[in-house]
Amino acid sequence: MSKALRAVELPAPSGDVVPVEAKSAIARYTSMVLAIRECHSLDVAKEMQSQAAALALYHKQANDTESENLMREIRMRAQRRAGEILLQMKAEGTRRRQGYNPPAGVVSAPTYEQLGVVPQRADEWQALAKIPEPVFEQHLSDLRAVGARPVTRNIAALSKVHKPRAEPEMATPDTPVRTEPPPPPRTPELDAKTLLIGLNRFCEIETDPAAIVAQYPDWERDYVKERLDKSIATLVAIQQAWGE
Repeated sequence: MSKALRAVELPAPSGDVVPVEAKSAIARYTSMVLAIRECHSLDVAKEMQSQAAALALYHKQANDTESENLMREIRMRAQRRAGEILLQMKAEGTRRRQGYNPPAGVVSAPTYEQLGVVPQRADEWQALAKIPEPVFEQHLSDLRAVGARPVTRNIAALSKVHKPRAEPEMATPDTPVRTEPPPPPRTPELDAKTLLIGLNRFCEIETDPAAIVAQYPDWERDYVKERLDKSIATLVAIQQAWGE
């Protein structure tokens, strides 16, 4: 992690002098972040992410990993802003939803291609935009702390783990009043055959457990461990029932 970024995140002790180059780096970083937040044009957001990508490549060729990662972060922030604009356009009906073909003669909103965005990139950018801001910022901070490279597709996957909760439906005079309790949540059923198949698959695993854990990125390990603990508890309960 660069000294400049440490100065961004940690205030300098009283009496310490921040180097001029660090002040300059902080100013550039802050101005880029503010410009991205204040951007309201898809074309401008796209241009910002392209410029940041070019700068990241420049620093990579210069073997300046810290500056490269910083520009990759700036690029991702611009991509996230572009995703927010795309989501807003979808809500306002100013871009055509994927897969919709209007009837002949009907003027429709532009497609991703007409907006100059590759559909796969558009999906990634909108996934970034759906990540709660505190989660997004914390993840970038964690990557900075260990000097890791931010990768769009990896961080975009956070949107699947941190899905926003649906807003409760507001009652209106026309909303029917529920007179009976809602149905209980469905619990997956586990029969003897399914259990046996699963146990056989686990018994045949020859991979080093540490190698399996290493395949998961840091941000996903807590979720996997939670599911693993639940699975172990279920198996222990079955084992206890077996001995009764």
